[in-house]
Amino acid sequence: MTRCLHRPLPAHDRLKLLELYTHRKDAKRVNNAALHRLPEERVELRAGNTGQIFAANAWSYGADGEEGDFARMTAAECRREYFFKNLQTETLLPLKKQAQVMLLANIDVKQGLCNGARGVVQDFQRLTKNELLLSAPGLGKSALSWFFEINKNSDDQLLLPVVYFPTLNRSLLIVPYTWTQESTMWYRRRKKLTRVHVPLALACKLAAFLAAFSRFADAD
Repeated sequence: MTRCLHRPLPAHDRLKLLELYTHRKDAKRVNNAALHRLPEERVELRAGNTGQIFAANAWSYGADGEEGDFARMTAAECRREYFFKNLQTETLLPLKKQAQVMLLANIDVKQGLCNGARGVVQDFQRLTKNELLLSAPGLGKSALSWFFEINKNSDDQLLLPVVYFPTLNRSLLIVPYTWTQESTMWYRRRKKLTRVHVPLALACKLAAFLAAFSRFADAD
């Protein structure tokens, strides 16, 4: 263990060493300030949050894999849910070229593209709605279409980040990802909460509990 403590830290030309903060809000404030200093154009991506309340006998599936007989929760009701508050993904994700980011989902664990892997935004790729649907075939069509609608620009296109991961020597287009929680309510009704977002976070500075993921993902 003593030898491990004295080993040299892994260094990469395009990745800065992390600074740790005890509170997420402090890390967020410093990350936003570091992003503001970058000269590149700012791109903002918003999360899509949905909540569905299913009837007790609603087990049949409708179009695009959605179950029937449900009521949609309002935006205000979704904001009160702890599931959305506790997710690592922020509702609004600001990005720029050269911004340092951290992956927040296990995309391909065997290839090292796992929760905590750090990289640098290399560029942004423009996608039409059809191109987005083809880029993430594993997600439902309705979820991707909705994400496109709330994030498209005036040219009816969506900008998604291309991230370079120095530890893997690989660049990857980061497409939307879904986080879901299901729970049982009164009278056997069920509640399903879903967030659709690009699985990235700014990562020049991190809260201490998030840094633990990055430490393991960056290990040689």
